[in-house]
Amino acid sequence: MAQSRQGRRRRPLALVIAGALLLSIVAFLGVGYYITFISPPQQVVANINGVKFTLGDMETIIKANAAFRAQTGSPSGLSTFPFQVLDNLVDGELIKQAAPELGLRITAEEIDARLRENFYPDVPVGQDPSDAQLEREYTEAYLSYLAIARYSEKTYRDIILGDLIRVKARDTFSERVPAIEEQVYVEWILINQERDNPLQTVESLREQLAEGTEFGVLAQQFNDEDRYADLKGVVGWVPRGAFPRLDETLFSIEHDTASEPLFGDRGYYLLRVTDGPETREVTEEMREALKTSLFNEWISGLRNSSGVDVSFGSVEYEWLVRRTREAVPLPTAEPGLQG
Repeated sequence: MAQSRQGRRRRPLALVIAGALLLSIVAFLGVGYYITFISPPQQVVANINGVKFTLGDMETIIKANAAFRAQTGSPSGLSTFPFQVLDNLVDGELIKQAAPELGLRITAEEIDARLRENFYPDVPVGQDPSDAQLEREYTEAYLSYLAIARYSEKTYRDIILGDLIRVKARDTFSERVPAIEEQVYVEWILINQERDNPLQTVESLREQLAEGTEFGVLAQQFNDEDRYADLKGVVGWVPRGAFPRLDETLFSIEHDTASEPLFGDRGYYLLRVTDGPETREVTEEMREALKTSLFNEWISGLRNSSGVDVSFGSVEYEWLVRRTREAVPLPTAEPGLQG
């Protein structure tokens, strides 16, 4: 009888202990869920004069880009894209805050026009579709993009607004671009930093040049540059200031000598100068490059003079990459160069 009463006393105690353990497990799982899924997206990664951007803001853009790249079969770009997104968020907000002083304003009509520029169908020669059909195709293309990129319409219109303000801000520097400037004649090979082992690739190309391989042949095989250089890597006359990171080498290197690998805005450069320096008229293409350089210098000044606080390191980067890979299946490595 005494043993029976003692057993009954033990059972409630055991239930209490079991309940406490269960609550502890649930609390632990809850904390883990909060730390893994709720807390990081709310973490502020950039504060620009009181305007805050979070990891969640970056995640939205990065997942959208990754989904679109996966749909089109393009490399994910995750090795560098998170840093580009963060820079664009900071720079975009600085430009937005400076816009009133520059007299810049973007209307809804301008955003609509850019959307049509992006998605309105081209009419093939010999076809005469109705306006209604073209409008339908435009709407389908636009909505399809939003679905693939997983953007809301408001989010994407905000992105377009930021792009338009950036273009207008950059155009304000047109009058500061010189018509005549000291220039050198340049060839270069660019290896994109998203490639596997870009620095080692450039060093290997430099060795092949020293062994007698023609610069143009290597450029045709390896050059990732499609903005300024032709198929053989010829850029042409480049004015001082168009590519500030390269200026010191461009205007001091011995003619027809391959440079050391140089890290620039888009990756690693291997370049050589074959003529100059001489004072010449600046081409329209290089005027655009000079305008971009002046614009970037202005942005850098805004960063230094404004209240910009950025908190983004390896932990945040790895969280973004992991979350993106969980949401959008991606290749485990970027394709490397073959050669």
